[in-house]
Amino acid sequence: MNVRFALLATTVCVCSLGCGDPQDSTKNGNTEPYIEAVCDTSGPKTLCRASVEGVRAHIEEFGPLQKEMDMVYLTAFDPNDAEELEAIEKINRLDLRSTNNADMRFLSSLKEANSIRIISCDNLQSLAGLENLTFVGSSIDIEFNPSLASLSGLENLAQLGDGLETGNIKILQNNSLQNIEALGSLENARGIMLQNNGTMLSPGTLPSLTSLGFLELFNNDALESIGSFPSLMEISVTINTRNNDVFPDCEAEKLAESLPNFEGELTLDNNKPNSRCAALE
Repeated sequence: MNVRFALLATTVCVCSLGCGDPQDSTKNGNTEPYIEAVCDTSGPKTLCRASVEGVRAHIEEFGPLQKEMDMVYLTAFDPNDAEELEAIEKINRLDLRSTNNADMRFLSSLKEANSIRIISCDNLQSLAGLENLTFVGSSIDIEFNPSLASLSGLENLAQLGDGLETGNIKILQNNSLQNIEALGSLENARGIMLQNNGTMLSPGTLPSLTSLGFLELFNNDALESIGSFPSLMEISVTINTRNNDVFPDCEAEKLAESLPNFEGELTLDNNKPNSRCAALE
């Protein structure tokens, strides 16, 4: 199973002011491509920049950043140095790649987004600054951030998608991440995927989560617990645990048994050997 996902550019390179490294270069030994801030469109609601100077050039060309933006795509600098970004309250697509920020203070006014991708941000330690974010319409992807220790900043995120066809959160290869307890206000989601998070012992407690489509736990080497979901009533599609070296299968079995409504499929594959509930008694 290939546990790393290539980050493929889907846009034609039209390099705006502030562009730096070429699109297919690599950063700090990361084998994932270093994606430059390139967009095939520009305008008042599309911000695609790779420097503070680039952000300010955008403002000089199009006027102050609008409260509602179609796309914000930033790379290769610390957005916290661009205080102008704090004006943004709603974003359709937020994409941060290889930025240098330790937190998310530059988006302290953000209340709503459709999709959020935070990828290969080596200095990112938390999501502090996103405390006003209450709704994400489609998906959250947080991948390859080696210093990210917590999701703090997402404490007020209550709704992720419609819980049926949209609303996935993928947490992939964040090797300092301890848990996802900052999602304590989340009430429903279509799916939660935790994959290749090397130091996570448990997802932690999500006290507000009532419904979920799927829970997938793949290749988390230190994972010992499936976490606690005291309000969870249903998982409709699957609980899928695979290649978690020390994770007891019994944890997933107990979760499935505890749910008032579990209509999905339970998959236990290559976790801790001989760890079905019967083997632990």
